[in-house]
Amino acid sequence: MTGAADFIDFASPIMADRPIRLFNRGKMCRDFIYVDDVSRVVSKLNDCLPADHPAAANAPSKVYNVGNHHPEELMHVVGVLEPELGRMAIKELLPRDLLETFADVEDLMRAAGLAPLTPIAHGARNFVTWYRNDFKV
Repeated sequence: MTGAADFIDFASPIMADRPIRLFNRGKMCRDFIYVDDVSRVVSKLNDCLPADHPAAANAPSKVYNVGNHHPEELMHVVGVLEPELGRMAIKELLPRDLLETFADVEDLMRAAGLAPLTPIAHGARNFVTWYRNDFKV
């Protein structure tokens, strides 16, 4: 999911019995995307020229948001990781921050004809398998 970096920021403290910091008292929502979804989308776009863009003839490239377009509440993400890791998180609930961040993937869906598909629980399960193997925990 957006990754591994985000999930490591949760998994490492959980495994070390250290608190994780959750802004908006855990009510903040973030967009997570599974790395296989990113790879699939980038592979599909590799052969697509942005023909609908006036500058396409001069610069056959375009920037896309690659995201899930479905924000998840951080408390839910932690709740999905906890049983996979076999530990409960120590949560440090902090005040304000952005309420919600997520990618607008409308251009991407038009250009590639596909969108991310991996549910957060599936991505979390695969992340924890990788994390345990790579970090030997």
